[in-house]
Amino acid sequence: MNRLEEAKKAFLEVRRILTEKHEDFALAKAYKKPWKWYREHATQETIEILRAEVKAN
Repeated sequence: MNRLEEAKKAFLEVRRILTEKHEDFALAKAYKKPWKWYREHATQETIEILRAEVKAN
């Protein structure tokens, strides 16, 4: 699996979790992140970061 596929898979997992929990603002932030960002962070860490960004704004 190449790097783009890994990033896409990670993003889709984050998107699924945020959609299930109805966290629309965090999901909007997720769409603004570059693909590389999803490869650098674990799924749970990514979700925590997005939630923190939503709370900060």
